[in-house]
Amino acid sequence: FFFLMIRRPPRSTQSRSSAASDVYKRQNTAQQDEELNFDVLFSKVTCRILEHHSTESRNSQKVDKILMGLLNLCEKILLVKPDLKQTYGDPEQKNFLTNLFKTCLFEISNTQMRLSDFTDDVDSKSAERDYVKCKSQESRNSAYRILKVMCHQCPQNIKVLIQHGFLPLMERLPQITTWGYMPKLDVKSTSGYIGLRNLGCICYMNAMLQQFFMTPTFRYAILMASDKKEENIVLKDNKFQIDDNIFHQLQKMFGFLDLSDRQDYNPFEFCFAFKDYSGQPVNVSVQQDTQEFLNMIFDKL
Repeated sequence: FFFLMIRRPPRSTQSRSSAASDVYKRQNTAQQDEELNFDVLFSKVTCRILEHHSTESRNSQKVDKILMGLLNLCEKILLVKPDLKQTYGDPEQKNFLTNLFKTCLFEISNTQMRLSDFTDDVDSKSAERDYVKCKSQESRNSAYRILKVMCHQCPQNIKVLIQHGFLPLMERLPQITTWGYMPKLDVKSTSGYIGLRNLGCICYMNAMLQQFFMTPTFRYAILMASDKKEENIVLKDNKFQIDDNIFHQLQKMFGFLDLSDRQDYNPFEFCFAFKDYSGQPVNVSVQQDTQEFLNMIFDKL
């Protein structure tokens, strides 16, 4: 590690880096290269990155210093030994380039988290560990720099990154139809909680549902329960496929409120599945009585 520091001094003021530069000039770099096996070191660092359980979250300014150190060390090794780029970028060999893109920056797998994956002794918050590791701006920038170094003057890695990274990511990106789209304005509050979007006059419903959610015993009892019914998929407005089951929709809502990184949850599917005594979906333009909603939802549950 000391050799890496003097080989690639950190960018800082001249006064702070001059000492490291002086030491670097006095080193016999050829001899040092023989003593340090960069291939073994880089292999260990990349494994640590992929196995590391990140402590970062999107609703916090906390930076995972251990993850940052591993990413920065990885970048420095690649700058010292650029011949490692091709081996660790090749999907048939180390495949680190694709794994870094998928595990640290973008979740592009087709796997879905199921409630049955959790047991009574496992906190659902552990699901966040299966999400991308780099959530802070600092760690994401470090991961991007590694991609940049691995693709610099390496057409093979550029092709791999496009085929196994960007193209699958583009297929999963939602189509944005609104003006002035700014993802930073749609992130979870720093308090760690998610809101329910008011679609009109459903504040009476949202307030009660949030109270249900803020009762952990009730919340997790709903999430762990099963009505042993298949999804009742219906077509709404000839474009939305909705599971017309109020219990399934409540489970979906609680799951999003518990684990999502978004600012709020849109309950339009819940409003469609929740029928009044005449069998009609909720009219989001009509204010109703909270106690009546409370009685109705417990009758249906």
